[in-house]
Amino acid sequence: MTIRFLAALALATMAAPAQSDEGAANASFCQRVATELGMKTAKPSDGHAAWELKTLGGLGTALFGGSSYVSMGLGPAEDSVITNARQYVDACASVANGMVCTVTGPAEFQIGVKDHMVKMRANAGERAQVSMVKMRIRCEDR
Repeated sequence: MTIRFLAALALATMAAPAQSDEGAANASFCQRVATELGMKTAKPSDGHAAWELKTLGGLGTALFGGSSYVSMGLGPAEDSVITNARQYVDACASVANGMVCTVTGPAEFQIGVKDHMVKMRANAGERAQVSMVKMRIRCEDR
């Protein structure tokens, strides 16, 4: 019975329509990151669209505590000309209880959450702020 259920689930997943290339092309930086990490829409701040992900949660965490691993970094896009390497070093900074990265394209943003690593290109003209404060990751388009 379990095998039948898993097979049916796999077939349903394969048959589900994938996001069109046009939809993916029109998606903002944070929309693309949110899709990769399974983030949920969050309350906008200052009118900017936002998505969030709790890295820890549930009753077990509340009762027994827990830990989570998150890494973030920004580097040059493969096809970009580096005029100021310092901009990538200064893009991410420690803040009280976490970290904030200011993403300005063209650039390559990398975020690791638990055992999932995502590399996302920020296209020219795209701006975003990605933060991790108190085990909550937030991405806001700017």
